[in-house]
Amino acid sequence: MFKVNRAAASGLEKLARVIEAHPWKVIGMAMAAIAVLGWLAATQLGVQNNVNDLVKSDAVIHSNYLRYKKEFNIREEIVLVIKSGDFEANKEVANFLGARFKQRPEDFQRIYYRHDFSKMRNRMLHYAPKEELEGIVSKLGAYKDIFDKGDAGAGMDFNSMLAEAVARFDEQELRSRRGWQEFKPFIDEFIINLNDLARELGQEVEPDTTAQEIAVSEDRLAEMERQLAENEYLTVYGGKIVVMLLSPTEGDDESFAPFKQIITAVRADVDAAREKFPDVSIGVTGEPVLLDDELTQSTQDSIQAAIITFILISILFFLAYRELVRPSLAIIALVFSIGWTMGLTTITIGHLNIISQACVIMLLGLGIDFGIQILGRYEEEMAKGNSIDDALVETLRHTGVAILTGGSTTAVAFFTMCFNEFIGLAELGIISGSGILMSVIANLVFLPAMLVVRDKRRQRQLDRPLNHTVPVFRQVIDQKLFSQPMLVLAVVVLATVYAGWSARNVGFDFNLLNLQNPKMESVQYELDLVESSSSGTIFGVIIADNRNEARELRQQLLQKPTVDSVRTLEDLLPENAEAKREVLRQIKAKLDDLDFKIDFGKGIDVAEARKQLKALLAASTEGLDMAEKHRVKAKLVGKGGEVQEAIDLFGKLIPPLQRAVDQLEGLDDEDAGRRLNRYQAETFGKMQQELNWLRNQQFEGGVTLNDLPPELRTRYLSENGKVLLEVNPKENVWEEDANRAFVADLRSVDPKATGTPVQNLAYIMLLRDSYVEAAGLAALAILILIFIHFRSIVKVILTMIPLALGVIWTGGVMAWFHIDFNPANIITLPLVIGIGVAFGVYVVDRHREDGAVKLFSSSTGKAILLSAMTTIIGFSSMMTGDYVGLRSLGLVMTIGIFFCFLSSSLVLPQLLVLLDRRRGKKPRHSLAQPPEEAG
Repeated sequence: MFKVNRAAASGLEKLARVIEAHPWKVIGMAMAAIAVLGWLAATQLGVQNNVNDLVKSDAVIHSNYLRYKKEFNIREEIVLVIKSGDFEANKEVANFLGARFKQRPEDFQRIYYRHDFSKMRNRMLHYAPKEELEGIVSKLGAYKDIFDKGDAGAGMDFNSMLAEAVARFDEQELRSRRGWQEFKPFIDEFIINLNDLARELGQEVEPDTTAQEIAVSEDRLAEMERQLAENEYLTVYGGKIVVMLLSPTEGDDESFAPFKQIITAVRADVDAAREKFPDVSIGVTGEPVLLDDELTQSTQDSIQAAIITFILISILFFLAYRELVRPSLAIIALVFSIGWTMGLTTITIGHLNIISQACVIMLLGLGIDFGIQILGRYEEEMAKGNSIDDALVETLRHTGVAILTGGSTTAVAFFTMCFNEFIGLAELGIISGSGILMSVIANLVFLPAMLVVRDKRRQRQLDRPLNHTVPVFRQVIDQKLFSQPMLVLAVVVLATVYAGWSARNVGFDFNLLNLQNPKMESVQYELDLVESSSSGTIFGVIIADNRNEARELRQQLLQKPTVDSVRTLEDLLPENAEAKREVLRQIKAKLDDLDFKIDFGKGIDVAEARKQLKALLAASTEGLDMAEKHRVKAKLVGKGGEVQEAIDLFGKLIPPLQRAVDQLEGLDDEDAGRRLNRYQAETFGKMQQELNWLRNQQFEGGVTLNDLPPELRTRYLSENGKVLLEVNPKENVWEEDANRAFVADLRSVDPKATGTPVQNLAYIMLLRDSYVEAAGLAALAILILIFIHFRSIVKVILTMIPLALGVIWTGGVMAWFHIDFNPANIITLPLVIGIGVAFGVYVVDRHREDGAVKLFSSSTGKAILLSAMTTIIGFSSMMTGDYVGLRSLGLVMTIGIFFCFLSSSLVLPQLLVLLDRRRGKKPRHSLAQPPEEAG
């Protein structure tokens, strides 16, 4: 044995002597440690669910996000999704819930679902496009012309409107550019009225129906009011979905789930709303809810998996050893090591996180391996007839050294996760690496002490040495399994080449929602929002220093192909206010000069109406014919666009005129009068309503920041004058390609852009790169440790071959079954390296000790088999829960550990047999060997 191993063996031999001399003292210290550390873990250790705590605060990406949160006093928002086909019902639910939430101001920093537009209702005209305002000026001019041409004091009626329309067709007037520009908006409005007239003339009217009893139908102003009401709420799909955003107050800093209590209360309110409004779908989602649900689900699944693992490992142990006591001692050592680890975690880190909470399951599956190795070798030494003391010494001198190396390689694989900016990963590395070391200590110190106490008591009771025999069938396994190494290796090479070629197709699933339980309400409603608005509740964030910069950034962002819309302060204020100011003055002047009267009791002159409509039809037809005749000539002189405009206008005007004329031809004067009177009441009622609305508008002063609803103003304008821009993506940025493109566009406008899409991309890339880097560091550190252990390049290569094969085969299977890596199962990269190489260490170390391949005829084969099974049980138990991230981790680790075991126990011995043959050694697994030599 080389110098390093001799020193380790000598130290472990001395340790064995101390344990044998003072077993109760060792047990007492272990129990004192578990009492203190276990109490600390049970009373103070929790799971931290704040994703922002998983990354170092001084990381660039994180500092930008923290700056945004501080500047605008931002909290992650709880999102309520209220969904039905009825906007009014959605509003009622929102108001009901809003009233309940406002009764608990201590829970919410901001309740945002509705805007108070009371200060803006009489300023809505400022938001109309300039072209629409110019159309209002023209229309008011037309109204004035009608009144001026009518009898003094007479009210406006249907006949006067038709008379004005006839006058507008004056050829000389239309030839002037000003006349044509005023004619167009008048005719656009007139076409709408004619279509209404044609429909009205086709409907029956009861003879006793009076014009005054006919309700005024909804018009454009009513539509404007409806849109205003819709915009008063946060809506999606034209009001089919109403969204409520709740910013919870700061939670208890000492709490590991600071918003859980608030989320629970919100869900109770939602349950009450569901009972009151059964026809409306109401759900709770948003980042705090998704995180809390993820934590709850993963914690439940982790506990469930830990219980299943513990039970199955215990059953496996009892079946393998066919007794209760010694397996129970190994399990006790395992439980103690985990208790020590959790206590030390409480002292050093203070919490688990969404990533590191899986360490308990890992330690259950991994930590028991060392107990299996100790029990197996101890059993083997007892089978040789050694005393308890000698059996313990031999166990620690040989297997103990292998455990030190195997445990070190596994611990190193975890500790390499610490060298990155991802705190969540670093904490997992610290906790799990420490846990492996605690397992090594427990199984090299505490377990042997318990074995000594138990077996010495039994020996005194039996008054003879304890002796256990090794079954002969194990030698048969070695003899048959490793008799044709070339054939096995040929098959292995072919399978490895095929698997390696297939492994190129293993992808990486970027979508964090795919890690969640798809049955969870928060996930389902988040997906609803994703379908309705590409990104659901997440958006990019850019901060401008002032309003002018915000305008410039907004224009740049809207030119980006991945940007759907930008919400910012400037969206809330009218555009081109200066350019519209003069037009607004003209509207006010015309309103002041307009004395609008409607006499609903005045009957329509049906004969005159027939004459006027026919005249309009004839003028329109003539206008269209003239425009068609001048089309070619107009193109030659560069006026083809104007002529085409006239053709289109007359083309739209003629059909409703023709329908109105035809309808009147089929009616007698009495019936036509009733229908025209009703039409007059509806049409001019709309006009009066429109004019009243216009007169109530505030034309001077415009819209200022102080007019905006405070909920909007404080959301987009900070106390320091910074302006927030919320950038909505066109595509679903939960997916990698869309997220990369969107973030690239954001950063091209502002390198300091932040928001959940930026954070997600950075976190996942950091996580993925950190695991890949950790895998590389683990491989390098493990190579060094294995070389220190064996001091032989050949043995290092032999030890690493099973690991390489296991990784390649795992990649092939993942590709064949379309299993992708994701942010949860990417942890397998360093873990498989650390865990898988331990099997190779045990096999090569036993071969070096025995000088021949006696894997299953010794305790090593059984121990490796049990170790693999317990580790697989630990990880496969993760697949029993609903949290997809944990299930995917368990699946990939189960595949990886199985193939590492298979390559270590099947392929590596074939290589060792070939190596022995090359050196001229004869196989030493003959059945003729005495049992004590076969041990």
